[in-house]
Amino acid sequence: MINGPDFLRRKEEDWPPRPEDISLLPDKTLEWKKDVNVYETQIQEVKPLDVFIQHYSAWYRLLKASPWLIRFMRHLRAVYPARNRSCQVPTNNERPDEPTGAGVRPLTVSELQNAKKCVLRYIQRECFPDKVARLRSTSSNSPSKVVVKKSSKLAALLPFMGDYGLLRVGGRYLSTLNTRL
Repeated sequence: MINGPDFLRRKEEDWPPRPEDISLLPDKTLEWKKDVNVYETQIQEVKPLDVFIQHYSAWYRLLKASPWLIRFMRHLRAVYPARNRSCQVPTNNERPDEPTGAGVRPLTVSELQNAKKCVLRYIQRECFPDKVARLRSTSSNSPSKVVVKKSSKLAALLPFMGDYGLLRVGGRYLSTLNTRL
């Protein structure tokens, strides 16, 4: 529904005449809007391990699938040894599995534990890259030395680099002990 004077609903010829005392502005003083086209493109980096992790809806399913991925990566490294070795995959002295999957042995407990550490290490490096880098640069494994910035949310938990390159926290209990001393 149109709101406004009634003459707007009629044909333009039936509108009342324009008053004589209203002058039209010259073209110089009119404000003209220019057509502006803005195009923006964002490139989003897709990391294959992020896609792999997001594919599995349950932690247990992810932990069962990860050793198979590690085995496959180990196999590829054995078949193509000259490729870039930027991705850290645990080495294994055993013969690589056959590419067809025939004769593949079941997963072992150590492979499942190793896969869990690999997944956690990857997630920690993606979520806390600066904190992990600072903690890795220090050789101390004791939670008594706070290496991360005091403004960090993790600082109260006294983070330290634990075994297997995993980020660990000392906890609030250790923090209260350090303040009392």
